[in-house]
Amino acid sequence: MTNLCRALLCAATAISLTAPAAVRNTGKGAFPSVDSTVQTLMRRYDLPAASIAVVRDGRVAYRAAYGEKDTARHTKARTRDRYRIASLSKPVTMTGILLLAAQGKLSLDDTVFGPDGILGLDYGPVPEGSGKERITVRHLLEHTSGWENVPDDPMFSNAGATQRQIIARMLAARPLAAPAGERYSYSNFGYLVLGRIIEKAAGMPYEKFIRRRILRPCGIRRMRIGEPHGSRPRRDEPRYCLLPEETGGTYYLDVRRMDAHGGWIASAGDMARFMMRIDRNTAVRDILPDSLAAQFYLGFEQWIHTGSLPGTAAVLMRIDGRLSFVLLADKRSHDANFWEDLSHGMAAAVVRDDRRQGKYGF
Repeated sequence: MTNLCRALLCAATAISLTAPAAVRNTGKGAFPSVDSTVQTLMRRYDLPAASIAVVRDGRVAYRAAYGEKDTARHTKARTRDRYRIASLSKPVTMTGILLLAAQGKLSLDDTVFGPDGILGLDYGPVPEGSGKERITVRHLLEHTSGWENVPDDPMFSNAGATQRQIIARMLAARPLAAPAGERYSYSNFGYLVLGRIIEKAAGMPYEKFIRRRILRPCGIRRMRIGEPHGSRPRRDEPRYCLLPEETGGTYYLDVRRMDAHGGWIASAGDMARFMMRIDRNTAVRDILPDSLAAQFYLGFEQWIHTGSLPGTAAVLMRIDGRLSFVLLADKRSHDANFWEDLSHGMAAAVVRDDRRQGKYGF
């Protein structure tokens, strides 16, 4: 598991569940191990609702939804339901950046700030001697810009500040903890900046570019950036749940401000279709050239990215050259085994069902 498998900030509510029923939507052959494993995880971690999609040999082989997306109204979860995917937004943003690089609209080694950077002086001058003029697009993609979440993560503080204000404050006032390129430190802020780089290089808003140039070619029509601060979820979203030890409402986050690092809302099927176009399986042509994907975790034989917010747990995993899956839930857990169970535990179930289907000719 790479460093990019680390979870972000999150929350949820403990609810006692009976065995949640699966709603099968597509797929040739049964996936009993997948169903059983998801149901076990939901009971173990008190997850009200979950949705999974399995990719095999370039197609969505299975989709299922489990539990109730609104326990107060006993509304059953559906495979079409869209969840906050939190940091699964980052592979989407990375793909946008790499596509622009493939088109020659930017270089991964372009600097970001200062007179010679992609963003120039849009967010103010670079403080003399700060080293921030040496931050490149690649550094932001790899979480090695030199900024750290000390004393806090700027994307989960600065209440009421705009994206522009946050970037300007970080550029002007927060020193780098290490020279650019020398040290890994997971950064939501870095992906916020990458969203603005996409806007500058593409000449259109971030969401519009991603939907037009990345999602539409994948056959994805319903993904969008989440609702503004304080809004309630739409009918096709679950009721996001908090853990008992956490306070505040589940809708206080300004999800639109989080766009490029954690703002997207998608169904498991949406993310599976996205995965089909970045997984290097030759059954479906990828959006990106292998030469670019190979420079990052997208080129690994196996990789995992997790996403976590109040009321959200999300996993996107390439198991191998044939199999991938996405699992979304409307709650997280602080249990030490939670992310291992949702990633490698689910992967083992997918592999078992794949082998079973091969044995019996499904």
